[in-house]
Amino acid sequence: KTLHNLALTYNSLGDYDNVVKYALGFIECQGELYGKYSGDIAEEYGFLAGVSFESKNYEDFISYSLKTFDILNNNQQGIDGIKLCNLYSTIGSGYATMGDYIKGRIYLEEAESIFKKYRLSPYPEYINLINSLAVTYGNLGLTEKESEYFNKGVELAIIDKSLFSFNL
Repeated sequence: KTLHNLALTYNSLGDYDNVVKYALGFIECQGELYGKYSGDIAEEYGFLAGVSFESKNYEDFISYSLKTFDILNNNQQGIDGIKLCNLYSTIGSGYATMGDYIKGRIYLEEAESIFKKYRLSPYPEYINLINSLAVTYGNLGLTEKESEYFNKGVELAIIDKSLFSFNL
């Protein structure tokens, strides 16, 4: 976990190269200990996808997203519901922001279906998922769904006291 924590620390400092270095080190160690389809490795690739996207390194975003899904296709049970939902939401938001609204919608809707399947309680990041769905539906011209999801997001924001509630 030390390598993962170093990656998180460098992420907060905005040092993309060291984030990648330590996250990939974590993945290598986890792979040796638990096999290449470990849930922790999928999470770390998802983290790298998010960091790559935030750094506008879209090539790496796509590469890490594909690696995440390769693991999930082989071991979806290795990740709990909230983390799995967040992985799909992060990757869906990335594709939508890159302008691939169809792919973004697919992953965001999968995140929402995971939320429902696991009967998760609304948690702070859930507002981001709802907001991302609203924006994606709007960009696809699905104005009724856009309005429905923005309204849902506003309802959640009113009762949620986290920083995420201010992201609508």
